[in-house]
Amino acid sequence: MTNLFWYHSLTFIGIGLIIFTMYKRKSIVNLFSFYLFISALAYLCEIVILFVFNSYAYKPGLFTDPIQESIYGHLVCNGFFWGGFTLLVAAFQLKYYWIFLISVVFMLVEVLFLALGIYTHHWWRTYMTGIAVVVFLFFARKCFGILMEKKHMLLRYTAFYLIAWLLLLGSSIVLLISDKQHFGIGLVDNYFLNDIFFDVPYQLIMSLTFIFFVNFLHKPYWKTAPLFVVLLSDYMMIKMNILTFQNGWNLFYLTQLHYLCLGLYIVLEKYSLKGWKTPFKKECPNS
Repeated sequence: MTNLFWYHSLTFIGIGLIIFTMYKRKSIVNLFSFYLFISALAYLCEIVILFVFNSYAYKPGLFTDPIQESIYGHLVCNGFFWGGFTLLVAAFQLKYYWIFLISVVFMLVEVLFLALGIYTHHWWRTYMTGIAVVVFLFFARKCFGILMEKKHMLLRYTAFYLIAWLLLLGSSIVLLISDKQHFGIGLVDNYFLNDIFFDVPYQLIMSLTFIFFVNFLHKPYWKTAPLFVVLLSDYMMIKMNILTFQNGWNLFYLTQLHYLCLGLYIVLEKYSLKGWKTPFKKECPNS
């Protein structure tokens, strides 16, 4: 079996958990927004651990560049496998013993991937994964309860800030590994790592426009403003030769993609993370 088989198996498991959770808990828009928020947080944490501190490496066997390989593994594992289990724990408010059991599952998967040679440690150790899973799942469960009971507006703003960042960065990273576009100012020698180190903070800044114009300025005519701000910024990046395009991709296509991201963001902000329609209840999966 190829390396990709094992990585895509994690993808299917994660998607299955997401579908199951949304089917059982019904409030799809709330759950989807929370899934994006918690996935964004997981991505942000792993970007620091994986790319800044070079703690381990993914080896899905799809690309020749090791950083490009790790980017793909990073997208698959955090977006679906971590995201699926985190959504399950948060939506059903699972007890602590479920969280510890899930952490064991994650460590066993890591041991399997190490044995298969499709994942490698640099200075990271498997027990660190177990600790990270426990901390992250407890945090996610607490955040979900607060958001569904409308107790903390700052947390809601933070959630949507990270959702905006995920929408902008996620599309940008997919375009990067697809050889469509690249951000970079020569911080490091590696082509893909050079993009990561610029693109991540750049999109964190661009995400502020989504929060400001959509969440704080409630007039409808302000909601399209982020598109023009991002377009102007991207145009400046092109003129400074920081943003470059390949293989037929261009600023027009990128703007259309940003338009879709903004549209999704506006819909999610309007209809989600404002509390549960009925009094929020802590349920177990078989209820």
